Amino acid sequence: MGWVFGTYVYNGNAPGHTVWEKMVPVGLMWGNDPAVTETDVMNGTRHLSETWLNPDARSVMQHYGWAGRLNGSVDNKNSSCLPCHSTAQKPGISLANALPSGRGLRTKAFLLVFTNQRSKYEKNDIGKN
Repeated sequence: MGWVFGTYVYNGNAPGHTVWEKMVPVGLMWGNDPAVTETDVMNGTRHLSETWLNPDARSVMQHYGWAGRLNGSVDNKNSSCLPCHSTAQKPGISLANALPSGRGLRTKAFLLVFTNQRSKYEKNDIGKN
């Protein structure tokens, strides 16, 4: 993917005196785990390998992203960091219609949202015309 996302959440019980000192990391995400479904996670047949969730943040998180992926505390629980933010590189997409809803959550079309796309640019090509 080339992206690494991290997010934080405020924990009023965390040590520190300021709001910033009480922010704790929720986790990191460096891929979409494209083959892992909600059913896989619930049945324990597959595990997320491109997401790390901080166990110390569980008590203050209302929910995580789809199938336990990393997500911000107020983000759409049917998505996760990378599928949402990576759409910024594609013109003409409406975030309101970016994710299937209802029954679409269990379809192959929904899993397309969670693909790992290679960049069309090599790191040595960045900045060249």
